[in-house]
Amino acid sequence: MAHTLKLSIYCFSIRDRRAKDHIIFKEFLNKHFILEGEIKYRVNKDELYRRFIQSFIDTFENKFIKNYDKTKAFGVNSYNNIFPENLIDGMINGGLTGIEQDIYDPSNSSLVENTIDKEKVSALPYYYKIWMPFDSSLGILMVQSYTEMGVTSLFLDKFKQFFKLKEYSFDYERHVPKDYKERFIKKSTIKEIALLKTKLSKKARTELNSLFTDFEGLKIKITITGFKLDVDSFKEGMEKGKFVHSDLSSLEIGDESNYETVATYEDESGRESQARVSKNLDIFPTIVLNENLKVTGKEFPDYVKIQNHTDSILKKIKVELEYSPEDVD
Repeated sequence: MAHTLKLSIYCFSIRDRRAKDHIIFKEFLNKHFILEGEIKYRVNKDELYRRFIQSFIDTFENKFIKNYDKTKAFGVNSYNNIFPENLIDGMINGGLTGIEQDIYDPSNSSLVENTIDKEKVSALPYYYKIWMPFDSSLGILMVQSYTEMGVTSLFLDKFKQFFKLKEYSFDYERHVPKDYKERFIKKSTIKEIALLKTKLSKKARTELNSLFTDFEGLKIKITITGFKLDVDSFKEGMEKGKFVHSDLSSLEIGDESNYETVATYEDESGRESQARVSKNLDIFPTIVLNENLKVTGKEFPDYVKIQNHTDSILKKIKVELEYSPEDVD
């Protein structure tokens, strides 16, 4: 079976770390990317965007950036400024590191043909797109991934760190276009529900088992399987944001705000994915991309094809967000 291309979309905003309100991107770009001696309103905004993305790229120092556990790494492969749409996109390379990997011919499981040293990175190409409207405080970030591999969290962490170094907070939340949600609801079935509790009090840990008392990082996952429900039926079964109506208060799974519900769904093609269910019954399914967006004969995305496809998605999102461009110098 072929590798599936997926897409994660996030709405993001930035704010001064000492303030509560988000700012329009114009303020950020003017403050940090107009050089000393330049006149503020004479610097073309396209040049500000170029300086912004180049500043972000420079933080990589032409190296791969590793995650905290040093198990994954990614680096920027290319970027492209698209004016005057306030768009930046390109390709990044990323993958596993920190572990030695042997390479075999699939016809001979006993003969090692080569070995990837644990200090190396076995990388795949990924597409990304950043939309930062000059006249708005709300932007869009898209990062592509694969069925079993992705570097989305690394990209988000790196982007967050970049703004932090300039004393700004980077706030983001998942976004799935409305039409994709509607197709998901119409054509998919829920086949598994998991309740995830990531923080328990010392009392709850002790009641569960005294052996767990001192383990502050204890997590609980309750999985329910053996059923199939269409999405509307699933939502009808929710009461006050809860699907499981049993008393789980001893595990501190009572208040709908202190745990997560994750639904595993199956689409019409039999592909499985997961969606976190928000407390207002909103569902965020995985966005699966079409096979025709791949390079011919390969399993990774064709840059031009995925660029055009994500452009069409962005247009829909702009309508949903009721974005109306203004003349902002």
